[in-house]
Amino acid sequence: MKRTSEFIGNHMNINNVYKTAFTSCVFATAAALLTTTCYTESECYSASNAKSCNENEEKAKNIVKAVSANIVRAVNSPSGIADFAKIIDSSFDAQRFVKDISGRMMSRASESQKQKFYKLCKQDCIKTYFNILRKYCDKAEYEVSVLSSKQKGSDQQVDSRVQKSNGQMINVQWLVCVQSGKIYNITVENCGSVISAKRTEYQSMLRSTNNNIDSFIKLLEGRVKSH
Repeated sequence: MKRTSEFIGNHMNINNVYKTAFTSCVFATAAALLTTTCYTESECYSASNAKSCNENEEKAKNIVKAVSANIVRAVNSPSGIADFAKIIDSSFDAQRFVKDISGRMMSRASESQKQKFYKLCKQDCIKTYFNILRKYCDKAEYEVSVLSSKQKGSDQQVDSRVQKSNGQMINVQWLVCVQSGKIYNITVENCGSVISAKRTEYQSMLRSTNNNIDSFIKLLEGRVKSH
């Protein structure tokens, strides 16, 4: 009877060993399959993402090529700033750069004050961009050479270069929103960002009026007229 019990006990132990080994094998196989599947999906996602990035880079470069050619012609044409203003209206996200310039400055302003500010800020930026670009893009037959594009936040940063009439090469950087197809900002070498410069300038002007919105708008209006 004792031997029978030992035999049954040993047999059960062996079965348990086999069951444990089998279970471990099943889980190991499943884990391997899951790991392989995740890795493959990750690879597919990365490839899809890379393709999308490349497409956005090409779109951004094409936008800059088209717009920059129009800008060079406009800043060298007799009607100059009028033609350039049309390009701003059609190819730039004016609402976005005016909003970024104003920040919280106009948070207490009435709707009428905000509309006046928008109009004046846009005019001021048009004149500022025009004067900078006319200085550096001083030959109508010279094209802007688009060099590269890379993602910067939600935008594409396009790097380019333009040759002045004296032969000097100037770097020009563009921020492009591919989704809207519009340009957000232009930064010309040694000139800095117009948006950042205007924000600082307007904040100083507002402080000089003791944060009086009407006085600030009148001050800005005089500034725009004097350009």
